[in-house]
Amino acid sequence: MTVCSWFRALSCTALVAASACSAQGLHESVTGAVPFEHVGSRIVGSVRLSASSSDSTWLVVVGSSSIRTVRPGGPPGSIAIPSGATGAFGSGAASISGFASHNRDAVAVGDPGFSQGRGRVSIYFGGPGFAGLPSLTLEGQSSGDLFGAAVADVGDVNGDGYNDLGVGAPGRNSGTGYVSVYLGGPTPSATAAVTVNGYSERDLFGTAITAGGDLDQDGYGDYVIGAPGGAEGVGMILVVHGQPGSPATRTQVVTFQGGPLTYESNRPRFGAALLGGKDLDGDGVLDLVVGAPGLAEGRGRAYLLHEAGGGISQEWWEFGGETAFDGFGSALAAGPFVNPSKLDLAVGAPGMNEGRGAAVLYYGGTSFDAEPDVFVLGSDVDDAFGTSVASARLFRQAPASQLVAGAPFADLGAPNAGAAFFYAVPPAVAVEQTALSIESDGNLLQPNAYTSTRPRFSLRLGSGSIDLATAEVTIDGVKQDVRSMSEQGAGAPSHSLASVELAVAELTEGPHELRAKLYDMAHSVVGTAQLTFIAAARLRIESPQVVPNPAVSAAHLVFTLTRPAAYQFRLFDVSGRQIFHQAAIGEPAENRVRLGWDSNRPSPGMYFYVLDASYQQQRSSARGRLVLTR
Repeated sequence: MTVCSWFRALSCTALVAASACSAQGLHESVTGAVPFEHVGSRIVGSVRLSASSSDSTWLVVVGSSSIRTVRPGGPPGSIAIPSGATGAFGSGAASISGFASHNRDAVAVGDPGFSQGRGRVSIYFGGPGFAGLPSLTLEGQSSGDLFGAAVADVGDVNGDGYNDLGVGAPGRNSGTGYVSVYLGGPTPSATAAVTVNGYSERDLFGTAITAGGDLDQDGYGDYVIGAPGGAEGVGMILVVHGQPGSPATRTQVVTFQGGPLTYESNRPRFGAALLGGKDLDGDGVLDLVVGAPGLAEGRGRAYLLHEAGGGISQEWWEFGGETAFDGFGSALAAGPFVNPSKLDLAVGAPGMNEGRGAAVLYYGGTSFDAEPDVFVLGSDVDDAFGTSVASARLFRQAPASQLVAGAPFADLGAPNAGAAFFYAVPPAVAVEQTALSIESDGNLLQPNAYTSTRPRFSLRLGSGSIDLATAEVTIDGVKQDVRSMSEQGAGAPSHSLASVELAVAELTEGPHELRAKLYDMAHSVVGTAQLTFIAAARLRIESPQVVPNPAVSAAHLVFTLTRPAAYQFRLFDVSGRQIFHQAAIGEPAENRVRLGWDSNRPSPGMYFYVLDASYQQQRSSARGRLVLTR
């Protein structure tokens, strides 16, 4: 298993200049420039839009207030967003292959917040003279429909040679939801040819849509619809077969197999993300991947289902998140990331590693299994890297497609401006994890964690021994003295951890970089490490924020302490009545307080919090507010 990290990100301008670069391991990005632009909320992979064959394939990256484009050999650009767009613009986005032309694609972008939640979808047709303006606009039926929350190329459902567009409206009729299908053709119509309705309130039918391929081999494309609130809250999917005239023929309902809910906050959300019509394991049978990002306290799961008998088999493979709130399964994509002849699976886990996020890769082909092959990690807390994932072909020298992953809360260009990152080569070029750990004053030191300005560092190996004379350890490029740990005297048992400590002079406040390479007596490398930490002279509470805010149900207070400190968090209503309290010991790094109510949820409205922390004689406080909505 390999772990990758994003080491640097370049601006849009630099990105195209580097597109012909053959250097392995090069990472690039498209970054937002405006606060809360949320670039990377959705990524549309390779899209044929323009007339020129040399630059016809574009990467389209969608944010809440922009559509960014990148194309080989040309400058970065943008596509105009329609007037009246809301902050929900880009909640759904997809390319439709051959929607209005056999030689060009279309891009559909949903705005479910438009017109009091009625929703709208803007469709951009590629072709000669492409001007970056919507060619066709679709709207929902009623306020609250959330039309456009999901859009997808559903394949050619009626056999006319043009692919068709599916649009989800999961808010209709108290969350019953519906999906409308619009047929492609030389002059696509704004009138839906098919509407498939959900079953019950709170189904959220139409949250996700995907092409399923021709499951029943009748020559017409089939598609799959996700209803993560269906089946009494556990989630379900619906397989719909295409046919002439494209009536909605419901053929199979597949519900989550993990059993009934144990409590409200543990909803699996099975069907919240879908990926269909792909053969990932190389057996010649179409596969369907279903995300359940809410399962197991938000750890999340993804499930691989096979085509069988013209529908979906009940034999499942399970892929899982590791820790609570990982959100594993929030996004899904497939592409030949490593071998051009095999399709690999990418799964987004935007909550992993304290919200830094990750894209987890599973290599395809006959060796495909449920064990992850590569973790591509986001770099900063709460960037939500992996909110979206996609495959794109932008670099002509690259032997395979590039993995693209969105981090809509990244701060590279401006606060929460967002970014989309992608590789110029397969992500097998990576940094391997090591068994070397670093402690500061007895606490495991994590990247970007805090220490005192006079820290006591210790470096520990899980096994083996260290040759002190050849150890190479630097802080900010300055070599450090390495000595034996005080607890490892001459009588230390042979099975004890191999550990050394550093004699560190007083550090200035601010970030520092520690690098270490340790050898054994045979001069073989036994451990390496590289991380950035932050020295602080006093206790402070830094960067407190509630995520999300406004919140519908559960939320988190995220804050950083510069010392290991006792803290207490209190939440008050507008009358000053305390409604929530939690006390704990915080770490000198990012800390999270979960604000969730399994019962007796407070009424919608505004609430205020007070956070107090203490370390020896030092004190620090922070205050803020939380808005709860229905």
